[in-house]
Amino acid sequence: MLVNPANTKNEATVVQAWSEAATLANKHLQGREAVHVAKLLGPQLLAVKESTLAAQLFLSADLVKEAIDAFIHAEDWNKAKRVARELEPSYEAYVDERYKESLKRQGRADQLADVDIIAGLDLLAEQNQWSRCLETASQHSQQVLHKYVALRSTQLIQEGFTLEALSLYSKYETPLFPQNFNIYKRLAIDMFGMKSLSSPDSYTSWTQLRAMLLHLSEGMKLTDELQPTLVKEFEELLLICHYYACRCSFREVKSLEGLVAKLSIALLRHSDIIPADKAFYDAGTDCKAVNLDSEAFVFLNHYLDLTEATEEGNLDLVDYTDFSNTDIPTEIQLPATPYLSPLEHEEVKEWILTVSMDQKISQTLPVDERGLFPATLGGALPCVVSGYPVLPGRGRNPVELGRPGRLANRDDWNKVIMAAKMSPEANVTDVLGFLEEWCGAAPTMLLQ
Repeated sequence: MLVNPANTKNEATVVQAWSEAATLANKHLQGREAVHVAKLLGPQLLAVKESTLAAQLFLSADLVKEAIDAFIHAEDWNKAKRVARELEPSYEAYVDERYKESLKRQGRADQLADVDIIAGLDLLAEQNQWSRCLETASQHSQQVLHKYVALRSTQLIQEGFTLEALSLYSKYETPLFPQNFNIYKRLAIDMFGMKSLSSPDSYTSWTQLRAMLLHLSEGMKLTDELQPTLVKEFEELLLICHYYACRCSFREVKSLEGLVAKLSIALLRHSDIIPADKAFYDAGTDCKAVNLDSEAFVFLNHYLDLTEATEEGNLDLVDYTDFSNTDIPTEIQLPATPYLSPLEHEEVKEWILTVSMDQKISQTLPVDERGLFPATLGGALPCVVSGYPVLPGRGRNPVELGRPGRLANRDDWNKVIMAAKMSPEANVTDVLGFLEEWCGAAPTMLLQ
């Protein structure tokens, strides 16, 4: 043991001397002498990578923990586990934990998952190997799977990839886990504010969100553990999503332009959830497309007011006097950022300026026989295809769907049925299929 690197330059000679010392100690020493030599020589053997010999030296001195650590140092996990199991079972958990730490440190997620599925999945998530993480998690319980679906979805949402997060829930379903409700709401609200989801090409994205929200809404009704306000909140999200899906599909069919405008106007009723500037801009542009210039003027002018208030950070600048005979909410949050680009915003300002000088165009909203703006519910139920109120009265004969409270205005319903018959390849047919699932049996023939 007197041989060491300080007095012997040849490393092989040092290793040979220490190995001989270990062999002698193993054969001839016992008790305190064996412990004394093991504690001196063992660390030296570990330092020259003679871990197995060091472990044997520790075992001969009954230093079980040190022997286990020597095998761990050599990454001889089978021997470390066997020593713990046979000589000191209380160390088995210690060996397992060190083994997992080693696998994690080396990035060996698959082997880690074999001994600790959660630790293995955590490592895959840390490595951003989300496909492998979710595929592995899908082979286990729903709780395990959706822990990682939620983690990945949250990451995607924060990075601005809302539709990718939605696709995960379309693939792995949407469990009724209360801890996930904020994620589901965030998905919906983010989509309501997106600019790129108005064209018919976006219909699939709306159907994915619609299916998710329908599943949640229906499931919530079957449990007594949730607050009624929460159930109502998700029902409203579903309704908004349905309007967007309808509007998206109706844009494919020229004859449904009027319903597109109606749906955009109906969505103003939810401008405390949808970004208000987007809601009023959409309503204004869709009204302009069908020559509802008075409505377009009022809505786009209000859009300008909202944009100015957003820039100033002052909601008090917004005047809701024009909407006193509507059910459009006045308590809203100002959008964080403007909805339109500066160029698009200037185009709106120019149109408003031009129209404001045309005396033939009224600059107020029209009213119906109730003295209300025609889109105002005023206690009536909304039409399932237009969002406008289904009003009682002679000659109106609303269409009743299978479930109570699901109604449609006859004229609006007939337009949709006709469009589905004339353009069977359009997504209007899919909208009718959803309505049957959500609202119950619905007539598929034109109604007189």
